Amino acid sequence: MCKSSFAPLAPFATARARLTLGLRVSSLGLLRLGFLDAVLSRALLRGFITAVGFVIFCAQAIPILGLEAAAKHAHASLDTPFEKVAFTATHLNETHSLTLAVSASALGFLVLAKLFKNKLSERPGMRFLKFVPEVLFVVIASTVLSAAFDWNGKGMAVLGNVSAGQASFVVPFAYSSSYLKGCLGTSTVVAVLGFLDSIVAAKDCAGRFDYPISPNRELVALGAANFGAAFVSGTLPGFGSVTRSRLAGQTGATTQMVSGAQSIRRAEAGATGWGLTVVSCGRRLGC
Repeated sequence: MCKSSFAPLAPFATARARLTLGLRVSSLGLLRLGFLDAVLSRALLRGFITAVGFVIFCAQAIPILGLEAAAKHAHASLDTPFEKVAFTATHLNETHSLTLAVSASALGFLVLAKLFKNKLSERPGMRFLKFVPEVLFVVIASTVLSAAFDWNGKGMAVLGNVSAGQASFVVPFAYSSSYLKGCLGTSTVVAVLGFLDSIVAAKDCAGRFDYPISPNRELVALGAANFGAAFVSGTLPGFGSVTRSRLAGQTGATTQMVSGAQSIRRAEAGATGWGLTVVSCGRRLGC
């Protein structure tokens, strides 16, 4: 069977993987196995957060240095962080100067903006600075500058055309049961890693904002969310995120209601076509 014959089955394969994942995670919560998070000591949690930062750094080093074209041309295997570090170290001479300059400028601005916001927001009448989205400012400024100075024509990779895709209803129970058996191992690994990432984020926020958490309820909620999303094509496993949770905390969020508000806004943008308008504007600006 050729690769093209697998294409129609892809939505069902991902749907089945997420269906089994949702059932697996929910069952762990219903069986009250959330106590397993007790083995996560503070040192282990800190180590996990540090490892997440290291993985993100390794993944972003290649695009920051403008080595994406070199990686594609070399057909290098960049599946693990160590392979990415080795590739970056051996291809530093191919660094794209413009990409590096723009990346370093954006990163430097974000770091300095955070430092100034933390200091100035403590002063009377300056608390509003906590809600200033410096990331959004960098996105808008880079989009405008990219169009003005034709960065794409000078060799710097830009976002380009983004397809909105088409979401559709799928039945995860379709096709043979062999797909379900093949997804069991993958769903188990994803469930363990996803729960670990989610509980780390939950404990981090609970410690900062002083509220209790229930690991069993976390498992049931995560499983139910993944089970429901399995009936929509193109969805991927969803869990908590340390980085997004901290970003939400920095912008003033103190409870999980921020996720509900974000979901509503995304649904509104998708229903009204506002997201497509932003993408179209970005294409006209050369982003």
